Amino acid sequence: MRKRNAGIKPSQRFAELRALRQAGKTRASTYESKENEELYDNVSEEEYRKIVRQRLDEDDFVVDDNGAGYVDNGYDEWDQSHYSDEDDENEKGSSGRKRKKSKNVLAEPNQQIGAFFKANAIQPASRIANRKNNEKEDEFMAEILGSIDQDIPERLSTKKGNRSHTTSNAKRRSQKAASSISTTNVVSSDPKKYIPETVPSTPQPASSLPIPSSPPAALETEENVDSQPMELDEPELPVGSDAPIIDVEESIAMKPLMSHDQVDDTASLSKATISQQPLSPMTPLSSELDVSAFSEINSKIKNVDVPASSYSSPISKVSPSDVTEEDGSLFFFWMDYTEMYGSLCLFGKVYDKATKQYVSCFLKVDGIMRSLYFLPRPSSSSVSEDSIAAQTKDVYDEVANLLSKRGVKEWKSRVSKYKYAFELEDVPRTADYLEVIYSYSYPALPTDLTGSSFSHVFGTNTALFEQFVLSRRVMGPCWLKIQQPNFDAVKNASWCRVEIGCSSPQNISVSFEKNEITSKTPPMTVMSLAFRTLINKEQNKQEVVMISARIFENVDIEKGLPANDMPSYSFSLIRPLKQIFPNGFEKLARQHKSSIFCERSEVSLLNNFLNKVRTYDPDVYFGHDFEMCYSVLLSRLKERKIHNWSSIGRLRRSEWPRSFNRSSQQFVEKQIIAGRLMCDLSNDFGRSMIKAQSWSLSEIVLKELDIKRQDINQEKALQSWTDTAHGLLDYLVHCEIDTFFIAAVAFKIQMLQLSKNLTNIAGNSWARTLTGTRAERNEYILLHEFKKNGYIVPDKQQSIRRHAEAFGAEDGLQEESLGKKKDKYKGGLVFEPQKGLYETCILVMDFNSLYPSIIQEYNICFTTVDRSPSNSDSDDQIPDTPSASANQGIFPRLIANLVERRRQIKGLLKDNSATPTQRLQWDIQQQALKLTANSMYGCLGYTKSRFYARPLAVLITYKGREALMNTKELADQMGLQVIYGDTDSVMLNTNVTDKNHALRIGNEFKEKVNERYSKLEIDIDNVYQRMLLHAKKKYAALQLDSQGKPNLDVKGLDMKRREFCTLAKEASKFCLDQILSGELTETVIENIHSYLMDFSEKMRNGKFPANKFIIFNRLGKNPEDYPNGKTMPFVQVALKKKARGENVRVGDVIPFIIAGSDADGHPADRAYSPQEIMNTNSTLVIDYNYYLSHQILPPIERVIAPIEGTNRARLAECLGLDARKYYSHETSESSAFQRYESTLTDDQCFINVSPLLLKCPSCNATSFSLRSVKSLKETLYANTVECDCGYEYSDFTIILQFSSQLRDFINLYYEGILVCDDSSCGNRTRQMSVYGKRCCNKSCRGSVHFEYNDEQLYNQIKFLLKAVQTTTGATRNGIIRCNAINKNISRIMNKNAREFVDMGLIFSS
Repeated sequence: MRKRNAGIKPSQRFAELRALRQAGKTRASTYESKENEELYDNVSEEEYRKIVRQRLDEDDFVVDDNGAGYVDNGYDEWDQSHYSDEDDENEKGSSGRKRKKSKNVLAEPNQQIGAFFKANAIQPASRIANRKNNEKEDEFMAEILGSIDQDIPERLSTKKGNRSHTTSNAKRRSQKAASSISTTNVVSSDPKKYIPETVPSTPQPASSLPIPSSPPAALETEENVDSQPMELDEPELPVGSDAPIIDVEESIAMKPLMSHDQVDDTASLSKATISQQPLSPMTPLSSELDVSAFSEINSKIKNVDVPASSYSSPISKVSPSDVTEEDGSLFFFWMDYTEMYGSLCLFGKVYDKATKQYVSCFLKVDGIMRSLYFLPRPSSSSVSEDSIAAQTKDVYDEVANLLSKRGVKEWKSRVSKYKYAFELEDVPRTADYLEVIYSYSYPALPTDLTGSSFSHVFGTNTALFEQFVLSRRVMGPCWLKIQQPNFDAVKNASWCRVEIGCSSPQNISVSFEKNEITSKTPPMTVMSLAFRTLINKEQNKQEVVMISARIFENVDIEKGLPANDMPSYSFSLIRPLKQIFPNGFEKLARQHKSSIFCERSEVSLLNNFLNKVRTYDPDVYFGHDFEMCYSVLLSRLKERKIHNWSSIGRLRRSEWPRSFNRSSQQFVEKQIIAGRLMCDLSNDFGRSMIKAQSWSLSEIVLKELDIKRQDINQEKALQSWTDTAHGLLDYLVHCEIDTFFIAAVAFKIQMLQLSKNLTNIAGNSWARTLTGTRAERNEYILLHEFKKNGYIVPDKQQSIRRHAEAFGAEDGLQEESLGKKKDKYKGGLVFEPQKGLYETCILVMDFNSLYPSIIQEYNICFTTVDRSPSNSDSDDQIPDTPSASANQGIFPRLIANLVERRRQIKGLLKDNSATPTQRLQWDIQQQALKLTANSMYGCLGYTKSRFYARPLAVLITYKGREALMNTKELADQMGLQVIYGDTDSVMLNTNVTDKNHALRIGNEFKEKVNERYSKLEIDIDNVYQRMLLHAKKKYAALQLDSQGKPNLDVKGLDMKRREFCTLAKEASKFCLDQILSGELTETVIENIHSYLMDFSEKMRNGKFPANKFIIFNRLGKNPEDYPNGKTMPFVQVALKKKARGENVRVGDVIPFIIAGSDADGHPADRAYSPQEIMNTNSTLVIDYNYYLSHQILPPIERVIAPIEGTNRARLAECLGLDARKYYSHETSESSAFQRYESTLTDDQCFINVSPLLLKCPSCNATSFSLRSVKSLKETLYANTVECDCGYEYSDFTIILQFSSQLRDFINLYYEGILVCDDSSCGNRTRQMSVYGKRCCNKSCRGSVHFEYNDEQLYNQIKFLLKAVQTTTGATRNGIIRCNAINKNISRIMNKNAREFVDMGLIFSS
């Protein structure tokens, strides 16, 4: 707008002023106010709509190109803040004067787009008189920032007549850009107040800024959307609104926007105008990483060009005619679900006939009814039709009154006959129930509801999803046929391309048709994700700094192709880690193989990531430790107030769930992601498929892919390595390669296919199976089976449901954390092992699926076993097995069906004509069937299961013990020695050395056992050539494979536990190899001793890498909850990680290394994370003595225990430890007969006493360290006791020092500290266990003894008295000295009761 009276010249104003002064008037007296013309017309609402409609019809505006162009929705932009020149008048500089407007710079015909961005150097906010100071400040800041790869032209003249075209618009834009990447700026709440930036703003070069498709509008978008400060987050506008979201994305994409010639010209101009500073001397990431290793992997990945759809908005909705059949029905493959306001929301895929692709679909199912079953109370009168009708009428009236009070207006009822076979004693086997159905929109009734006419009500808390799958018999993810789909019922309720509604579940049925659409599982879109976060130390929160994603489209999970054979494309999003990107990084990003998007802030990074998710619309997320990263991502989306945050899932949400707190956070997080499956390699399901110790990504990749992934120190990388362009790019590529590793492992172990097959067998939710909920799978398969046979199923307790939803697993870790306790009853039978080394063939005979076979053998089921109170007098009473004439129960019939299906599939695997894809599918199916059948027994003995039945579990385990005992008796009859047995297997000593002979014996034994049973079957599981049996569940054996090569099979030994480092396992393996080698015992012992001496020498000389010293411990509860946490190294490391802001969860495996020495404190105080030790700048030194005494010696000692010819003290001596500590303890425990003390020499009697010291009061040095009786006599018998400095000890000084030291020993005795004799435990406490000498640590089986006992104190005092009681050979002064010491020390000895025996006390009784 123009200023008022802008056209009047100043000379005319002066003439008017002179005339007024001559007339004696002023300007104020002659001022007349004029009424402004009305700027707006007053119209009604209807007239306004007509004007808007007419404007839309007449004007030529840009049509919304699926969100890619400009959007005009027909409404005036009252609240939209666009930049104009008038805004400059409201901004003041530091002097308080208004900034001057600048003219718009228009592009000339031949002018390049870079001219818009190559603005003159930004003028500071201070006065023009300080130009020289400003130039010095600019030079100073340039030195700090280094050589920035930007096109900053030479400073032009700042005279008034030669002002450049630097507009205030550009200045504001540059200031905003600086504030957006700064994390320390202070943003004023007053928009008119200017606050200087902490980092001077510099204009961006043409080569590093994007070129929008439409320059004027794009510049405006860039200012309004991208250049906002981090502290003033504005939510992203939804798709279809005025903000062109895709222009934002295109403006950020770091793709080559100019030709190489133009880039080089711009760079040369920059070099000519300013002097470049040398690069930062920080060590790049590549110096510690083998960059060529993952660069080679990256080159082998089938990266394809990002499709054009990635640069456009999310694809528009699909036409209904393209997805429906000729009869109007629709085929829908469901994958996931959620429940919203009484409706079931299903997510899945449908086939788009227009594009011939499967697209995402959202199905809202209404009309699902809650089913309640009211059991009438038994009538005391005679049973007749009239009495039953009257009784039913009473129940109906009471239920009607009850529902009316609770606001249920519409409901239906009928009388139905159902069966019951579970644990409620007062529920009859068969009865007539009043079945009531009403909508889920009405509230549920209490689970413990009873009435005067009914005793029980079932189904009050049945979940909506459970009701749907049971009523429609939906068994996991499958094709559904939707009749009468309503495409108008749902609009913009999800992020799916197809949205339909279904008014009744009766219109939904499982499709068994095999046509072109439904013949296979639809292909999936998989997005593999890797995150990098930064700890904000001020707020102690994690912030997202980098996200890498790899997209695999059209993934056929049934083919099982490796990741190398599947094309993929990847992108990475990164924001500055330290205010700005390093010099040259953006240029390297443009030249990178995959797309890199450089964002200015965390807000723009998260917005762009969500935009990518909406564009690619993945069905499955792959990740490692994804549950933790996902939690961080959600917290950042919520805190930064990111719009469209719900697109991380597929259900549109406008508000965050109110229950988004700690108590139910995990449950809410899984609800937010509904519609997209989450595959985590490190959760319970992933860990069940991968055998590892720590489940770190590096360990998993090495085990599954045989690729060594290089770990990096995240903290060091963020502090130093990312300061250089190449270092930051290497850091990014490391994250990018992780997306490939994660996907490659997930595809190799067939996580998707196995989880789908398990879900199809159980009939539950695919997403829940992927979390590892085994108990829920067992519940659902039983629910389907009993519901199908007309049974009332048990209700799920509300508290159990809440725990299951919050923690997602039924046993193990979550059970410990919630304080659950398993119901104790007698389990499997374990024979006492015959310990020793066996050099003859050992047969391992194993029952195939013992408990499932017993269930079939004896027809054990809820419906067949009598569990009435009269039949069982106590909890331990074993119920009777069903008679042979009883009908087959549902439970054994279900297991028999699973076993038979698996047998058929295994028969198909033997077909040589089968294709590799068929073999893979069959193998996954038989694995799923095996896992399901073997886990069915668990729900019977699990107290939190809906199908918990203790009598059935007791009966099954009893029959298992009986079968094992009968097998042992048969072995004794055949002359075979049973050396060990455990639950479902026995080990037989064949006393032969030939393997074939041993197999003949095993086959004969197998036939005699199997002829006793019809379903139970024993088989030869293994043949061991040699075996070392230590204890129960602990042994090592040498087995021969089909080619005759020996393999070491280890069970339960220390080398299989994560609590011991790699060096301990290597040393233990060497010892086992020697023991099982068949050499003479003397040779084996000699080899072990030599190995340990060489091993100790190498360790002390630092020949082993630091990663072999890593110890792993798993957190069973929160670190703060450990009562003795101060003495547990892994707890202290976990607490340090939490103090740094890192996430630590229950169940995490904590790695640590012990450094320092004993003088530095307890080992728990000297425990550090491996990154701290392996840091090149670290000064920490590994405590080799700790590892030798606590990590190497204990497992080796236990391994060699059955072998004669060595002992603990000798092993300690070989490791360079003090053998005396181990010799005395070993002797006292193992020797049945000990010598009298009177027969021992002084050296033997006082071998363990502490030396007595004499410290010089003059020079403070230790003059004498008296370690033996002989040295005491030599010192005290002398005429004088002198220090090397010349000081002569008086008798009083000697007595005082000796008495003081003895009092210290007395105090040590009365402290009563107990230590565990298991060196691997190291427990040191003053608490005494209620079990006597047993160690208080739960996982330790050692015994405790006093650290300083009465015998040691007695010997310490006697040690001094022994030297001074006899003075033969002493000088005169020595005799006087010894007598004085004897007098004082005897007083202390007289108080020691160990010297005396009270005969009266012994014989008083």
